Amino acid sequence: MLRALVDPTYLRPAFELETVRRLRRGLREGSDNIVEFAYDTVTVRKGEVSGELYELEVTVSAQQEYPGLVEEVEQAFSARLILADTVAPARRLLDH
Repeated sequence: MLRALVDPTYLRPAFELETVRRLRRGLREGSDNIVEFAYDTVTVRKGEVSGELYELEVTVSAQQEYPGLVEEVEQAFSARLILADTVAPARRLLDH
């Protein structure tokens, strides 16, 4: 383990992530404010085991306020807010 920390040639991949991103833009109803959506399909592989995760990133400019946006997305698409990186859910997916 210590050698892997010192010498990168000893490092081995724990798992593989492949991401396909789709980008969409929309206008907020009744205004010119643009809302950007990045929808990611993440394929996780470890040997013969694989699975998929789906992530949605919503971006609004710092000058915009969009109260209720998270709730609207959660209800419309049966999504839930997760404040984590991709690696933690990927590890959990492979453990099942």
